[in-house]
Amino acid sequence: MYSVSKQFYIILILIASIIFFITGFLRFDGLYGQDAYSYLLQCKNLFSENYRLNFYPPVYAFSGWLLHFIFHDFAISLQLVSLISVIVTTILIRKIILIQSRNEQHAFVFSIVFFLLSPFILRSSVIVMSDALAMMFCTVCLYFQLKQKESSVFFVCLFFLLAILTRYAAAPLLLPVLFYSLLRALRRKQFVYLLGGIGIIIVGFGLNALFWSNASGSVNHQWLHLWKFVNIFRSSFNTPDGIQDYLLPNILYVFKLFVYPGFIPLFLFLLFFIQKNELFNRKMILPTSSLLLYFIFLCGIPFQNDRFLLIAFPFASIIMFPSFSRLMERFKPPLWIVVVVCIVHVVLACRAILPMYHRNIIETEIANALKPYQGKVLYSFDMDVALKGRGLNFDFKNLLDTRYQSFEESSLMLFNEKKMGKQWAGRNPMINFNEAKSSYLLTVESELNDGWILYLVQKSKTR
Repeated sequence: MYSVSKQFYIILILIASIIFFITGFLRFDGLYGQDAYSYLLQCKNLFSENYRLNFYPPVYAFSGWLLHFIFHDFAISLQLVSLISVIVTTILIRKIILIQSRNEQHAFVFSIVFFLLSPFILRSSVIVMSDALAMMFCTVCLYFQLKQKESSVFFVCLFFLLAILTRYAAAPLLLPVLFYSLLRALRRKQFVYLLGGIGIIIVGFGLNALFWSNASGSVNHQWLHLWKFVNIFRSSFNTPDGIQDYLLPNILYVFKLFVYPGFIPLFLFLLFFIQKNELFNRKMILPTSSLLLYFIFLCGIPFQNDRFLLIAFPFASIIMFPSFSRLMERFKPPLWIVVVVCIVHVVLACRAILPMYHRNIIETEIANALKPYQGKVLYSFDMDVALKGRGLNFDFKNLLDTRYQSFEESSLMLFNEKKMGKQWAGRNPMINFNEAKSSYLLTVESELNDGWILYLVQKSKTR
């Protein structure tokens, strides 16, 4: 009979293999929406003469670029980075739990059933997005700090750097971990590792600023400048990205991490098993303080997205493990209940992935439909990055970046008026589209999937 540790790794490899083969069978390459294609284009151009300082930090794209030499497909390589990141994070969750608990059986069940098979974690493993990699680096950072070895401060600094150069939003989550690690190393006079860690952070950020990323995605990011205390109580925001209405105010939205079925359906139930002295004891002070600072940051920005919460999910999971272990000890659920929970998680994961998969199909169909029109000027927004990522050759004109006073005759315009109408009312995409409608003859060239319409821009009505 295999040991608990060997069973853990066998099941981990089996789940990863199933995910890999299912996405391949469905021909789902993980691409959907502007961010995914932006990462794809960054990955393709990372070391080319066409590369320009990018809005996104470089580590996710660089990881995909490295895997590309094995798989010879940038999209699949980036998708595999996400899958590998989720698997490594699951291993680290188990290791951290064993540092704090020593209960191998409970650590095994929790890390597989309640972390890896969490609906949003499964979703993050199949999409081209930096969330899973950032989550992994954040967890590695916490792991090295909890190990408390002499060299820990150097590795905390290294993975702090990598986490931020994957997702800038990781900074507030990891600041307590970094601060505690630096302070501990200073007290113990571990100056070689301390100076090495600080040095690698300075050099890493310097190289990023010089060669890879521009300030608009980091220190000059609009969310930092729009951070306000009053946003804590708001659920509707009017920003440069349009009008956004959400169900919950920010102060409640952040707690979705503990109560929303997309993370762990049973987390709400586990909250009743938390003991008062558990959150801020010696073992939990770091993940708890990290979450609190991160929640303060998220509450003040005028935007809500479950992707922001995802990178903090390992920290929440570690906090909730003692409650899970207490629950297991009290009720000792039989195997069939564990199997049912796994099935529920997988079903919810499929439900979470479905919109991305649907968007992927739409983008592929639209790209195929527009191939005969290549070589022309194409005005568009939202779908234009997908068309670039799919390799279509147009002279792209973005309807968000510029307010156009005139449009080239015989050019094309790809637009979804129904989708854009509310969010972008009074902003460039709708202003430009309405200007084109009122001043030019827009002939419907092709009605495409999900409300997208390809127009032919004909001569000005004023002539």
